Amino acid sequence: MKMMLEKTDDAEFNTSKIQILSELTKLRQLCCDPSILFDKYKGESAKV
Repeated sequence: MKMMLEKTDDAEFNTSKIQILSELTKLRQLCCDPSILFDKYKGESAKV
């Protein structure tokens, strides 16, 4: 995601805000509980 943002100019950034928000949401879900994104995850969530 960092590499994608470094390559974008201001016009592209303005049109890709929804995709950026989507990626940040996935990252947050992964940090809270990986089983949200990965069906076969067997570990515990970070909040437990």
